Amino acid sequence: MFNLRCLINSITNFFDFSDGHSVYLFENFYINKTKPLVVKSRFFQIYSEGSIFNYLVVILWNLLISIETFFKALFIKKPIVIREFSNIPTLAFFWIYYIFRKKLYFNINHNLNNSLDTLPKSIILLCRMGFNFLLFDGYALSKVIPKKYISNFHFALFPLIRVDKFKRKFNKKIYNNRAIVGVVGNFRSEKIDNEKLIQTLLTIKNIDGVELLLGSRSFNPNLESIFQPKDVYVTKTDSDYLKFLRKINYLLIFAKKESYFFRHSGTISDALQNYVMPIVPAYPVFISQVSNPCKVGYVYNKIEELAVIFKSVNNQYGKKQSLIKKYLDTRGATQYLDS
Repeated sequence: MFNLRCLINSITNFFDFSDGHSVYLFENFYINKTKPLVVKSRFFQIYSEGSIFNYLVVILWNLLISIETFFKALFIKKPIVIREFSNIPTLAFFWIYYIFRKKLYFNINHNLNNSLDTLPKSIILLCRMGFNFLLFDGYALSKVIPKKYISNFHFALFPLIRVDKFKRKFNKKIYNNRAIVGVVGNFRSEKIDNEKLIQTLLTIKNIDGVELLLGSRSFNPNLESIFQPKDVYVTKTDSDYLKFLRKINYLLIFAKKESYFFRHSGTISDALQNYVMPIVPAYPVFISQVSNPCKVGYVYNKIEELAVIFKSVNNQYGKKQSLIKKYLDTRGATQYLDS
């Protein structure tokens, strides 16, 4: 059915030209020695199959976005980073901003959900027409991109704010050899199946030396058997989310491979900026996020490995935590991307 609330929120966001990401995440990011304009996310998808009206709304919305992109490119004399985009509408309206394709950089993120080891035909067609794409922390994926299109893709470390901007000096410790492990989110289907989630969390909760906390905008009733009320934190606001991150030592990330193979995670970045060590699935982009320029997290290939990881992490906690400042300083430093 048509989602009116989503439509209203999207219209409000469209006319809100402030964008936190362009202020701090990209403040030291340059393309061809020029600081780019970062266009606020316009990713908008409110339709469900079978509703012609919903499809029409999405088409009109993306037409409006395309016209906006044209005028930005016409009057702004520097590269433009488009943080999120939809594949088919971008392909459908490419002709509107085709002449500016060399200065547009489409940041690959949500739009490659359900892609694994291959690129959608819509992206390939855009590559053939000379459009550029940003794939943060995606250098390892260069081997799955066809060689004739590799020049269309530009790889960089996902840029983060420098530590001294927030003057955060956290000194988290492991007390009584007991690690506080957090899981956060509403656990959408693109991340993990509910049944598998419950089994995994029960396994972790029963590991000696682990205290498990949940941060979520709304409590999943399927998790009542795992979490007591005192272990659940509502994270509806940024302030609530930040408070939750500051309570934990480790953040456990769940994600399905087909949804996150080409995609970086903002949650991983949030964790590291708060001196929380992420534990992530072994997907190429995630591995880069916790390993470059230094190893500040843990990687698992199978859910069953988590029990082994949690039994050993406390011994390395202080050493890895000390590396996070180096990690943040490097990613917060000036980064140049040549194309």
